[in-house]
Amino acid sequence: MRRGSSFYRRVLLASALLCLAACVVPCIAGCSSGSDNPTQARAGTWRGETEFGSFLFTVCEGGRKITAYALEYTTGGTTQALALGGGDEVLIDKEGSFDLSRPEAGVTFRGQFSEDGKSASGVWEITSPGGDTVSGAWATER
Repeated sequence: MRRGSSFYRRVLLASALLCLAACVVPCIAGCSSGSDNPTQARAGTWRGETEFGSFLFTVCEGGRKITAYALEYTTGGTTQALALGGGDEVLIDKEGSFDLSRPEAGVTFRGQFSEDGKSASGVWEITSPGGDTVSGAWATER
């Protein structure tokens, strides 16, 4: 791999994450995570890391939908980022389950909030265009 190519990739990843942050900050200001209501306790920003990547997602609207997320992962020696911010939203069902999967990008990312809304866990699988697959469980709490 050429040296300039690696630098360019890092600049693109940094740009994507900065863009996501610009979309997420207004939502965070409108979210409340200090609630005894399990659904409302989900509201706010959640972060976590696994062996092959990191994730961030923001829950707003009283804990009923995810309004932004970013996944950064490495497969086949290549680091990639997938982000959603502003516009599209992912609903959280009555049981606290959600699905941020993007089959067209080879990404499966599903989760479930705990009954008290203060932790979440799930599964994550990435298949690169070259066919390399990484997968595992994830968990995060606040």
